[in-house]
Amino acid sequence: MPAPVVASVVSDWGTTSSLVIDKPSGVTPGDLLVIVAGLFGNNTFTPPSGFTQRVTSITTYSPDYVRSAIFDKVADGSEGADFTIGASASTDIRASILRVTGADPAAPFDSSANVSSSNYVQEKNIPSLTTSGPDRLLVAVQQRWYTGLTTEPAGWTIITEDYQTSHSSWYKTQAAAGASGQTDFNQSGVWDLFATSVASYAFAPEVPARGRPAGWRRSMGLR
Repeated sequence: MPAPVVASVVSDWGTTSSLVIDKPSGVTPGDLLVIVAGLFGNNTFTPPSGFTQRVTSITTYSPDYVRSAIFDKVADGSEGADFTIGASASTDIRASILRVTGADPAAPFDSSANVSSSNYVQEKNIPSLTTSGPDRLLVAVQQRWYTGLTTEPAGWTIITEDYQTSHSSWYKTQAAAGASGQTDFNQSGVWDLFATSVASYAFAPEVPARGRPAGWRRSMGLR
């Protein structure tokens, strides 16, 4: 089976403790909804109703904190037109929500990893994680302290690259099971703190249902 596919994306940001983000277009029951998010300050996230937080990362360099996180939910048809991402205090929040098709709705999550800085640095990385099977979709998000743009990590596709909120997110597919490998990249111009959540999210491919082909009948053998 082919790896799951990012079919549509919606992104938004605001200075708030409750960021409302629209549901992507075309969502149907069984689709996987994945939120990648980042915020400033020593704050925590509250996932939207029905979503599970899979991984989070926060800088350990006080007092300049940033946090990133990834949440997911299998759509069941009861979703409204938007979702609310909460924070423990009003702050800048940036988030994107992905509609993913072709993931196994019964068990989409496979593995995760995270990394954060404990001082001001310029070189950053998406950490390696180990998937349990082939044809996985990996998703990563990074929140930085200062404004600036990253170089695009090799082999990854950009979801969001935002200068104002110092936020980046990416995805890629991995054909073989095993370690994804660390991906290093740089941000030009400034030295800063970062927190990267790579729910390198290894989504399991959808498993076809078993059954007899349409129009076939069971053969009755002679005794």
